[in-house]
Amino acid sequence: MAKPVSLQLYRAVMTALSPLLPLYLGRRAKAGKEDSTRLDERFAHYHHAPHSSGERIWLHGVSVGEVSAALVLAQELKPHFPQAHFIITTGTVTAAQMVMNTKGDLPLTHHYAPFDAPHIMSRFFTYHKPDFGVIFESDFWPVMMTSAHEHNIPLFLASTQMSLQSADNWQKAPSLAQAVFAPVRACFTHDKIQADIFKRFGVSHIEAVGSLKLPRYEPRKTDFANALSQAAKTRPILLGASTHEGEEEQLLALSDNLTAKGCDHLLIIAPRHPDRADKVAEMIPRAKRRSLRQLPDAYDNAYLCDSLGDMPSLYQASDIIWLGASFSGKGGHNPLEAASYGKIVICGPSQFKNQNEYDQLMAQDVCHQISDPSLGASFIMSILADKDRQKEIAKAGKAYAKQATKRAANVADKIADIMKGTKE
Repeated sequence: MAKPVSLQLYRAVMTALSPLLPLYLGRRAKAGKEDSTRLDERFAHYHHAPHSSGERIWLHGVSVGEVSAALVLAQELKPHFPQAHFIITTGTVTAAQMVMNTKGDLPLTHHYAPFDAPHIMSRFFTYHKPDFGVIFESDFWPVMMTSAHEHNIPLFLASTQMSLQSADNWQKAPSLAQAVFAPVRACFTHDKIQADIFKRFGVSHIEAVGSLKLPRYEPRKTDFANALSQAAKTRPILLGASTHEGEEEQLLALSDNLTAKGCDHLLIIAPRHPDRADKVAEMIPRAKRRSLRQLPDAYDNAYLCDSLGDMPSLYQASDIIWLGASFSGKGGHNPLEAASYGKIVICGPSQFKNQNEYDQLMAQDVCHQISDPSLGASFIMSILADKDRQKEIAKAGKAYAKQATKRAANVADKIADIMKGTKE
């Protein structure tokens, strides 16, 4: 089938840009945004033989949230494909670190995602020869997806979503959208609104199952969580979870308002990207830092958790979760993990990346939207004084999160059924 003109033009542009890739990647490596020892992977050049036995299952997601969903789904796919080896590709250094730190007993290989040029993506698929691939969230690269189709690699979309603006942009190039999305075997998306978007692009099998960015619940209270609780003593802990640029200032204003109203508390800030930690530290110069192996004590009012992998401990210890990306127009991080620990979630007005989760949790009084720090302080103080309401919130949040954990198994069952049907 002839490629649409829009796809031909895109392929030509990406091919023309590929000679500039070493310079671009070199600059990113100097800025700490690339692993300088693994730049070859961006060209699909590898130094070890690929895994040769069993199914090869490719999972792709750009950053930390997508990786968490990918690892959860991989665990659920494993019983269906007991000899499988997983190939996980990501776009960020943080996500790469998370894969290696949290993979557990999964048999997997991690690579950085190749540049979206025809010769590079063809080399990637020729090298790995995956039996099928799963793309998470919204990292839809035209060459990557059409090249998979050309190599007869079945593609699935999981935990998938697309902003209305992106959907409008895709609709401006309908032939390109059809080439990219129509061959997808199945799309497991967040809600009915998202399902309607993918129907426009010719995807035939679509199910609204919710986000697969599921809680990484740790039932045993960690030593780090105990240390934070001990430092707070009787004070409540306010956690700024996965904050982005511009949000720390709002959080600090909220904290100041709480203090002014007589609510003594311990503020913990955990920036989404640890490479921003030095900038955040300038805002709270007296705060101790997790990256320096420091712990707060009873005399500290603020603490900077600038590390990876500590979010379960932070959720365990905290009383109020101020959730990042919802106050900076970035769509809001998934509130499910905070809810799974039975904690009160404070969010801003930007929720489009996880709208269904926010709507459901707000309806159950678990999540609360605020926009003004002074109003937020009043709300927090009222809810801290209402122990019965806190118990009801904890019960509702845990119940909702427990139900959500069944999503990945459901998606894995459906993918396995489709793949087994393909082979029969």
